[in-house]
This record gives sequence, structure tokens and C-alpha cells, in this order.
Amino acid sequence: MLHVQALELSIGGSGKIISDIGRADSLLDLMGLANSYKSYPRELSGGMKQRVAIARALTAKPKVLLMDEPFGALDAQTRGEMQELLLRLSRHEKSTTLFGTHDVEEAIYLSTRILVFSGCPDCIIREIKVPIGTERPPDIKLTQEFFDLKRELLDLLAHDRAPTPERNEPLRKLVARPS
Repeated sequence: MLHVQALELSIGGSGKIISDIGRADSLLDLMGLANSYKSYPRELSGGMKQRVAIARALTAKPKVLLMDEPFGALDAQTRGEMQELLLRLSRHEKSTTLFGTHDVEEAIYLSTRILVFSGCPDCIIREIKVPIGTERPPDIKLTQEFFDLKRELLDLLAHDRAPTPERNEPLRKLVARPS
């Protein structure tokens, strides 16, 4: 799966082909895909394909990693494992991740800073610094501090979705139509 990617990264005579392949294999192992090295893409589930994509992106050791809903296709258990892995890798690789998600809990757990967007995607409602340290055990989600921040974010999002006359008009027209 990733060997072709590793070879592409090494073209140019850098002599790092073997180390790139080793990194790719290690990342596949970390993603829980060690038994799928020889699988074709059609043989992988959606969640497995997503994990391959994450491993592929990490193979190049990026300083900035852009991720848009990367864990959306994963089941809850695998999602939690991948969140923890991303935190460990970010600390180890000293990389910055710009992470797009609609999951408030995930945003808090993975972020040091959250930008809350309004219904129009280019409008930032607020920037919130996450006051939780860099060590993030999964049970941090059960603390009062985490819950309070989650409540604040949910309130912000609910306020942005508050019904307005413009939003209510199409519904009024639909309900008023005779059958």
C-alpha cells in the first residue's frame, strides 16, 4: 500500500528508500494494518482506507498536517485509538495539525486552540484556547474542565443556529402549501 508512496518520496537520489519504506511499514503497524500489507484497496474497509491515507500523509514527516474529518469513517473504538495515536505522533514528530471536525469532543481532545466557524464557512465566531495541558489521557473527557468547555462550544454553536426569519420562511411556505 505505502511502498509506492515511499518510493515516490525518495526519488531524487537521496538514498533514503529503505528508511522511507521502514517508516511506511511502521506507520501501517501503528494504524493497526500490519496484516493488510498485501491487500488491494478494494479489499479494505472504509475505515482501513482512511487509516492508510493518514499513514501515507505521515510518511513524508510533514511539519504541518491538514486533516479534514479524518476519523469520520471510523467506528468509536478505532476513532479513540486514532485520536490517541495522533496526539502521540504530534508530540513525537513536533508537527502542527490543522484539524477540521464537527465533533466538539474531538476538537477539545485534540486541540490546543479551536476556531469556531459560523454557518457561513468563512466566518470565525470565536477562537478558544484549550486550557488543558498537552498530556491528554482519554479519561480527561470526564473532567469538569472538559465538560465546561464542551458546554461553551455547544452553546456557541446553538446560538449560531438559532432560528431566524430567513431560515423559517422556507419551512412556513412548505407547511402552508395545500396538499
